[in-house]
Amino acid sequence: MRADGRVDLDVRAVLTTDDGARIALAATGVSVAREDEPIADLRENISLFTATEAYAWVTRHQIWGVGTMDFSTGRIHIDAYLQSGAAG
Repeated sequence: MRADGRVDLDVRAVLTTDDGARIALAATGVSVAREDEPIADLRENISLFTATEAYAWVTRHQIWGVGTMDFSTGRIHIDAYLQSGAAG
């Protein structure tokens, strides 16, 4: 944690879909704790990778995550937003 309360995030995970496909997740971003609250605001840049043809579309998109972490409960909530349409 930096002196200003910011934490640089580097997250790696493997997601398994209901049908058994595996999708690798890589995310970088920042976490900033709120003053006088047990909550940190999260901002992430998310990429997904898979070799499973049915989910290959996820590798072509940029995803942004916005959320919070509640230190009192250990709960993390992130809303993810997908860039859609043609890049211009």
